Amino acid sequence: MYDVMKDARVQYPKEAKKEGIASILSVPITVMGKIIGVLRIYNSKPHKYSEDEIEFISSLADMGAIAIENARHFREFRNVCGVISSSLDVKEVLNAIVKSVVSSLTVKGCAIFLLNRVENRLDIGASYGLSDAYLNKGPVDAEKSIKASLSGKTVLVYDVTKDSRVQYPKQAQGEGIASILSVPIPVKGKFFENEMQFISGLAEMGGIAIDNARMYDHLKADHESLINETHQWFEFGRTS
Repeated sequence: MYDVMKDARVQYPKEAKKEGIASILSVPITVMGKIIGVLRIYNSKPHKYSEDEIEFISSLADMGAIAIENARHFREFRNVCGVISSSLDVKEVLNAIVKSVVSSLTVKGCAIFLLNRVENRLDIGASYGLSDAYLNKGPVDAEKSIKASLSGKTVLVYDVTKDSRVQYPKQAQGEGIASILSVPIPVKGKFFENEMQFISGLAEMGGIAIDNARMYDHLKADHESLINETHQWFEFGRTS
């Protein structure tokens, strides 16, 4: 806006002139194709910006967008880490993750599916931003719903209406979903190793319980023996 007094796009021209502003350059701050703010440059004299100047300022806006996103992601990541470190409730942790994803990436919704090996389907562990009607659309078949993710691959479905890997395309479209990013959730180490560690942990806890029970039995026996001896001494004193 070369002259704030002659440009109808300026909301407060008189206040701008009083402030000593003659020209304004307004550049969008964009993250993932979405505008989250604007960077504005104010001049005290009318100024026509060159293409190089506009490109430089636009680059600064892009850097600002990256900084804002990084700060937002770090804040959300820290919040989730806080929940994970302070809670043993799986549901609480999963809910924190899906909310963090939606908040930090400004997407429509997020869901975590857990593999049900018995029925070979994906059960909803947590969700955020998705309607109950969509979540209850029907069983999610592990063989029909973006199967590649279960083999450890991250899958991007660009258009849900044209991709055969989507099990419920019409329901997704009705929910307002256009694209889906499916990311596998790996378990650190082999499943067998985790089972062994779990069982070993239970065995150790069992050992502690056994030791505590034995110690209690010994203390109980000593206590009863002491009471018996006290009674005997008491009876001996009465008969003497």
